[in-house]
Amino acid sequence: MSVQEIASKVQDPATVWETRQQYPVGKAHETVLKALGISANSNGHAEAIFTALGISVSSKRVGRSSVPLVVQLETVGGGWNPGGDGDSWTISQPNVDLSALAEWMK
Repeated sequence: MSVQEIASKVQDPATVWETRQQYPVGKAHETVLKALGISANSNGHAEAIFTALGISVSSKRVGRSSVPLVVQLETVGGGWNPGGDGDSWTISQPNVDLSALAEWMK
């Protein structure tokens, strides 16, 4: 599945829950979206797309400017269930080409 196909299936959370405030897409998010060749309606929509792609995007100061910082989301999770037993799980991430983001990957 390509990045564009995944992004087209993600709904903007602000349209799903009409009570949510819509914020504009930030500079770091916009830079990463442009590198991937996709767009988002709002900051929440961009975050939902990044989560579907298995990445998290923030910004990092470099001198007087800032650059995107892209981190691949963890695929293993765990915790304690209500019975006190430990649980662990794996999360499958889509196999997409993120080479356009290589310069910002951590």
